[in-house]
Formats: sequence, structure tokens, C-alpha cells
Amino acid sequence: VQTAKRISFDLKPDSLFCAYELSTFSIKNRDFFQKLLSKNVVGLILHKIEHFVFDEELLGAFKLFKLFSQRIKFLQIETQNCPILEVCLLSLERDHKCEEINREVLCILSNILLNYNNYRKIFIDNDGFNVIKKKVYMFDEEVLSLCRNFLYSSTFQEKEAFIREIPVKYVHSVFKTQKLNNLDKIFNILRNLFCCNENELVKLLKHFDIEGFPSKLVYILMQYYDFFISCEFVYKEIILNIIYTLVNLCILPNKEKSCILDLEFAKAINMNDREINLALIWLFINITWNVTEDELVQKIREKNLTIWIDMIEEADEVIREKKGTLFDNLAKLSSLK
Repeated sequence: VQTAKRISFDLKPDSLFCAYELSTFSIKNRDFFQKLLSKNVVGLILHKIEHFVFDEELLGAFKLFKLFSQRIKFLQIETQNCPILEVCLLSLERDHKCEEINREVLCILSNILLNYNNYRKIFIDNDGFNVIKKKVYMFDEEVLSLCRNFLYSSTFQEKEAFIREIPVKYVHSVFKTQKLNNLDKIFNILRNLFCCNENELVKLLKHFDIEGFPSKLVYILMQYYDFFISCEFVYKEIILNIIYTLVNLCILPNKEKSCILDLEFAKAINMNDREINLALIWLFINITWNVTEDELVQKIREKNLTIWIDMIEEADEVIREKKGTLFDNLAKLSSLK
């Protein structure tokens, strides 16, 4: 911060890039530049977009705004009554050929849409998904981050808006990615998308015009689970997102529940991780909830889930409570003929 105080900033490209680099070094530096430059940076962005000027100054301003927009307080105060989200969408629509600007704008939108307020409604009302889906292949990482943040704690209406606009062929293609970071985002997107009640889930799945989609998706998730649980390196977040996606899909009565029971759960339990254990308990709860199909009842009995449950340590009250719910489900199954 002492270094920053000795520098004169005039919003020229070199100054903006300097402020950006210094802001990445520490939170104190970022706070300093946010207080010093935020109003001018917002004003510069609005002016440049209005006059269709896409240059180094705009790129530097967007880079700084990307850092500033990571703070909820900044979005609540500095962008109030300011159409920054609309301006970002307008920037993406303009045929300016500047990939760096597009990348920064997508990151800004990702930050904005993670926050609540009415940003998601504004995004939907301005046909935001129709704008960003044109960028899905060139900026795959940034678009996936945006979709992940949009769906975090999303309402059913927001999920529907997302699923209506994202092309089915893109759903097919994303699983072919070789980038681990992208895979993690994809599973997080699926986890949040399908986090809803049974009636809502049925409606969402109808939007996927893919024959046998739920079964195919469960099969793909199981393959990835087997791969990542067997890796020497622990990919905890990916494993968690896969398990919770299965948890959410298992609220529906379907034949995939029986297949899921064939997964290797002992390796996950042996990770001795509280979050993984809780996810597994939720999965077992949903698989065993209100089961009436004879084949599934028999499969659950054959798998003897009690052995796996006993392997999970009761680390806290939440784990104990969910284990109790699971035992209740199993007790009801035991009473069936």
C-alpha cells in the first residue's frame, strides 16, 4: 500500500495495469485501489462501451473491476443504480474481436451472478444466456464458471432459465473435456442444477431432449466416480460434486439406484473425510427412502449397507442425526417381506 500511495494514477493503460498488478499482491492493496479508483473505473467502462471504444484502457478498467467485483459490498454500493451487468452483456454482443476483453467481462459476470440482489433476474431479463452461449466454445472455462455461479443456491425459475438456453449439444460435449478444472465445474453445475424437489426435478429433466438421459447421466457419473476414487491424488471436490449429483438424482424412483449400489464406497469412507462421509450418508438415505420395488429391496439387503455405515465415524451431531435417519429407512426395509 505504501508503494501504491506514491504512484499517480490517471486511468491510462499503464496506470490501470499497474494498479491491477499491485491489487493482486494483497487485499490491502486491492482495498486501497478500490477506494481510490472504483468510481472512475466504472465511469470509464460506461463511457467506452457507450462510444463503442474497445482499447487498452477498457481492458485495464475491466481487469480492475473484475478484482473489485469479488467483494459483495462493492457490488452493493458502487454499482447501485449502475447498469454494469447490462453493459457487460452489451460488450459481449459487440463484434470487437478482443478476446482478452471478452474473457475479463465473462469473469466479471461470473462474480456478479454469484451474488444475490436482483442480478440474476436482470441477467435473465436481458437474455443473458443467449449472449453467453455464443461464447461457450471459445471461452469454455469462463462460461462454465459463470454457469456454476449462476446456479449456486438458484431458484427453480433460475434453473429453468438456464436449462432452456444452454444447447443440448453443449451438454454432450462438456463431458469430453480433458481439463480437470472444467470437470469440477461441470459436476458442480449438475449438483446445483438438480438440487430441487421431486416435481421440479421431473420438469427439469424433460428439457433434456436426450433419450434415456437420466440413466445415461448416472452411468457417466458412476464412471467418473470410479476413476477419481481410484486416483493416487485425492480429488475431493470432484468426488463430492459427483456424489451430491447422484444424491439429487436419487430422489426419483428409478432403476439407477440399484446400479449406484455397485460403486466402491469403502475407498471413499477410508478417506476419513467428514464432508465425503456426510455426502455418502445422504446418498444412502435417498437410495433407501420409500423403496417398494422388490429388486431394489433385495439389492439393498445384499449390499448390507450397515457395514459401510458403521465404518463412518460419528464426528458431530449432523452425522449422528443423518445416520439415524438412514437406520430408520433400513429398519422399514427389514419389515418388508
